Amino acid sequence: MLTLSWNPPEFGVERGVDALNRSYGGGWSPATFRWYLGRRFAGRSPDVGVLFRDRTPVAGSGINYRQLRCPDGGVVDVGIATAAWTVPEERGRGHFTRLMSDSAARAGEVGCGAFLAFVTADNPSRKGLARCGAQMIPSAYLLSTPAVPEASPLRVSTEPDGAAALAVGAHDGAEGTDATIFHYRDPDDWSAQILERAHPVEVLRVGADALAVVERTVDTDRLQWWTPGSEAPPEVIAGLAARAAEEERKFFAFGTGAWTRPSARAARLELRDGSIACIATSDPAPPFGDRWQVHSGDRM
Repeated sequence: MLTLSWNPPEFGVERGVDALNRSYGGGWSPATFRWYLGRRFAGRSPDVGVLFRDRTPVAGSGINYRQLRCPDGGVVDVGIATAAWTVPEERGRGHFTRLMSDSAARAGEVGCGAFLAFVTADNPSRKGLARCGAQMIPSAYLLSTPAVPEASPLRVSTEPDGAAALAVGAHDGAEGTDATIFHYRDPDDWSAQILERAHPVEVLRVGADALAVVERTVDTDRLQWWTPGSEAPPEVIAGLAARAAEEERKFFAFGTGAWTRPSARAARLELRDGSIACIATSDPAPPFGDRWQVHSGDRM
């Protein structure tokens, strides 16, 4: 018999890490579990749903609660699917679709206007989200390839003392956009999400005035937030990818918008199409529009 339980007390950090590592083939630790599935944001704690077969956990997913700002300036509470998992022997039985449907319902019950999930276009999970009625917002994933990026004409340097000023500038600079973006109440909330991550973070200057926040995981430089300033976006991405390659590290970026394809070409990165799956959980649906501006670090 299958039952879904929210925040079951018997499913703590140890069992959660074990389930995620069985499902993903490794990479999870108590520290990363707590950051992604146990961290409060803007006063709200995530929910963790676990699907049990009898008393054995077979699948699960977290919901982190965040806010989006619409083009008209309105702010909408949303839930975000985080670290959905299914143990190998239970795959192909519809657990993911059930989890997403029940997660969207829970998000609506606690006052969210939408429920989001981030997937690549070739991920089978995308079909499950479509079955739940999701609107698909185009996105892109940029990943290292064996091809080594050419040396960039832009100098990349660290800005070790610029984190606080960057948080204020990034928060204030988001006010004028007409796209749907993630909303942060103040610079401290932005810092908690973008700068205070599970792995060490560097603030980098690229060229004259481009700024980037890179999270250094075990073997990959993950671009979590950036602004090109007066520099051409493809050159900024190429500079960051070349820096990672020089240190024999991989590079990863995510985003929405026209910069992704030319940047992938310039940096010799693989581009994988993706979607932000958006399920409306209020009536009427929030007025998000078609243009979204999302950084990798916004996602979780």
